[in-house]
This record gives sequence, C-alpha cells and structure tokens, in this order.
Amino acid sequence: MLFLDERNEDAFFGAPKVFDELIQRLPLDADAHFWRGYVKCIHGRDDDQAKKALHRALELDRNHAYAQLALSAYDSGLPRIKLLERLLNSQPGNLRALESLASTLRDTGDRGGSRLAYQRIIDIEPYVELRYGIMNKYINGVLTGSYWAERYKREAAEQLA
Repeated sequence: MLFLDERNEDAFFGAPKVFDELIQRLPLDADAHFWRGYVKCIHGRDDDQAKKALHRALELDRNHAYAQLALSAYDSGLPRIKLLERLLNSQPGNLRALESLASTLRDTGDRGGSRLAYQRIIDIEPYVELRYGIMNKYINGVLTGSYWAERYKREAAEQLA
C-alpha cells in the first residue's frame, strides 16, 4: 500500500526498491512480478523495466489479468486488442478492460466491435476482485472498474447514443 502514498516520499519513491527485493525472494511468483512492473509503470521511471516485469508475470501465469491490463497501456491497435481480449476471457466483467477495448476498437475504425463492447459494459455484471485482501478496494477501483460501475455504464450509454 505504501507505493500509493504520494505524501510519504520515502514510501512512494522507495516502493520500486522494495518490489525489486521481493522478486529476489519470490522469483517464481507472478503476482510479485506484476506488482513490481505495475509500480514501475505508475511511477513512470522505467518503462522498459516495467514491461519486462509484466512480461515475466505473464510467463509465470499466462492468464494474469492485471499484467495483461497493464501491458495493454503500452500497446495500441491489434496488440492492445489481443491483450484485452485475453484478459476478458478470464474476467468478462472487467469494466476497465471493456472500456479500453471499446475505445481502441473505435479508434481503429471497428465501429461494430466498439458498439458491442460498449453494450457489454451496460449489460454485464461487473467483475469484483476478492482474492487480494487489503488491495481489493484499490483493484476494484483502478484495475477492474467495478467500484465505478455506474459511471462506466453511463459513459458507455453516452458513447452508444
């Protein structure tokens, strides 16, 4: 949780080092690699290291939804679409991924696919993460979008209109 506290500079800026050390202790843990990559991603310090850690998480767990989501932010077009579709196979109600897919499809000119993705946002029950304990609230707010479900559904309806 400390990597989110921008008021505590030691914690915020020290978080990447903590996750680097965690990887040394848990080299085969996909979640450890994901969080290391994610922290480096949101800190904006080293995109190459972030992508490397996220790819390693996927090597260890081919279906790691949050690694797919974070990596999709570095891609565009078809590579991004493929990552998001893989994520949606395991979390069909991930509203953030659906919104990202819908807007990417719209941007690539696939209006029909975009409309279907926006409609899915409106129709589907949001995916709620329950497996990460204290981090569930953060994950559901930021990585799955379930905390903001009504907003995602309203914005999808606006896009369809």
